[in-house]
Amino acid sequence: MKDNSFTDISDPQALQEAAQEIQENIVQQRINYWMDRFFKKDNKAIGPAGRRRAST
Repeated sequence: MKDNSFTDISDPQALQEAAQEIQENIVQQRINYWMDRFFKKDNKAIGPAGRRRAST
């Protein structure tokens, strides 16, 4: 299966160098951004497993 993956690269050294330049804090910021977008921190609206809580 080749969907969403690299199966061959013409310059492995360039890929290695690019990977080594990635900074942990930037990766963490992007993860936090997308987690906030997909999983809002509004605990009143969303209950366990993402199911909406019944109104009381």
